[in-house]
Amino acid sequence: MVVELREQLIHSNCSFATEVTDIQENVNEALTKLMDIIADVEGLEYKPSTYYKIQLIPPVVLMLQLIEMTMSSIGNIFGIFQSASIFFNPYYFLEKYIPYIEWDEFKLQAEEYQRKIDVKTGVEAGENAAMSAGADMQ
Repeated sequence: MVVELREQLIHSNCSFATEVTDIQENVNEALTKLMDIIADVEGLEYKPSTYYKIQLIPPVVLMLQLIEMTMSSIGNIFGIFQSASIFFNPYYFLEKYIPYIEWDEFKLQAEEYQRKIDVKTGVEAGENAAMSAGADMQ
């Protein structure tokens, strides 16, 4: 019962987050157009929207719940693909069905993080081997 209520709440929150985000996108576009119109009325020779971007902050908690719900569904789909031996590119799938995350940047950051972990592990392994060799010599 509790799980079912939680799922209903998450679904409601996700729907609300989607609505808020859609409204914010419209407001962002309108504010950008307004900024350009004001620049034109003031006689500026450039469009401010070329250099500046106006964006309202999306409802972060609600967006996280939306991502959590979506990732849960995608995890289920990944499991089905794997059990059916269907080969797929997970990043393509994520880019296609979760477009509100910059997956290229996410992938680059994940690779950089993994390199740092690998370097740290390698350095620690080298230090441990050196200490072990030093202890064996004594």
